[in-house]
Amino acid sequence: MSPASIFDEANILDDPDVEQVLTRTSVSNGTVLARQGKKGNEMYIVTKGRFSVIDEKADNFVITMLGPGEIFGEMSFLAESPRSATVVATEDGEVLSLSRKALPGLLKKSPSKVAHLASGLCQLMAERLREADDIQSLILTDEELGVSDEIAALYGRHQSWKKAPIRLLDEPGILETCQAINTTAHQVLVEQWERSTDLFVVQSGKVNVTDDRSGGFLITSFEPGEVFGEISFIDGRPRSATVSVAEPGEVLFLSRDAVTGLMDRDPALAANLMIVIGQLLA
Repeated sequence: MSPASIFDEANILDDPDVEQVLTRTSVSNGTVLARQGKKGNEMYIVTKGRFSVIDEKADNFVITMLGPGEIFGEMSFLAESPRSATVVATEDGEVLSLSRKALPGLLKKSPSKVAHLASGLCQLMAERLREADDIQSLILTDEELGVSDEIAALYGRHQSWKKAPIRLLDEPGILETCQAINTTAHQVLVEQWERSTDLFVVQSGKVNVTDDRSGGFLITSFEPGEVFGEISFIDGRPRSATVSVAEPGEVLFLSRDAVTGLMDRDPALAANLMIVIGQLLA
């Protein structure tokens, strides 16, 4: 796997235990491997050929092309969510597939390998979300367009994935790994462009997410049970927005160092944590 993961484990897909649960399939030109809006639980690795990623909701707009070594379907694999796009073979080729149904057995046999696999997929999703955020920021900073109500609504819908109703702390053992912050009004928890990698969970109160590039445009708000900071937590890159306290309360944070330590103490817990974070990113 090409992206560096939070655990700095390269080429986990080449591991013998992982290879045993991969299925190799030859595909012909025109084969649909993923259909937008349909449920799926497999992820795919292209080994031969070229594949189009298509948005059927936008008049079959071709989002990108995929070739050997590239991965798709990771969001549905981790979150068991509907496919976000359609993927079609544009020539004869070959793919490796990994079903989510294989995860329990692999997790039992080698939890550390599942943790590395999930963290690598999270890294991939974080990179794709960064690209999408960059496109939205270009829209918001366009001096000719300005921040119209329509664009603001579009940006808000784009960011709504961050409010997925997933209870990170419901995973046994995670709460003990977190530290607490008693917040005060207007306190800045995350500053745009800063290099920090903590993951946050709102326990009580409310925080606002703003884009300093567009004059403090309010992107969204987070309330109890919601998570923020997951992209920088995964990829270690600067924060893409500022998060400040709107209503005082308690916020828990989880550091990357604490999570990497889990690999030695409890690799199964680390694996489950990365799967949950993947669900947040999906």
